[in-house]
Amino acid sequence: MVFPEGTRHALSIFCPLNRRGMLAREAKCPIVPTYLYGNNRLKDCLLRRTRMTIAYGEPLSADFVASFPDDKVGYQALAEVVMERIASLRDHVAALK
Repeated sequence: MVFPEGTRHALSIFCPLNRRGMLAREAKCPIVPTYLYGNNRLKDCLLRRTRMTIAYGEPLSADFVASFPDDKVGYQALAEVVMERIASLRDHVAALK
């Protein structure tokens, strides 16, 4: 598992790192967008006071990932597509809560 932002955030502000796009592009692997809800209260989750929700999106195929240019601009574009998919999952989870 790789966090596109390189870390977890308490806020729902997404800021992808182009290195994540580079990693996926170089590995030529599919990407499964995943959103973690409640991970900012990890201690409460571990103590079973609250629940963490994990939402998975449609995988981005290896061919789709490979279709991005093999340069900094392509890496950033791929990272932004992944973050858009994750934001969509966030909105879906928020609508359910």
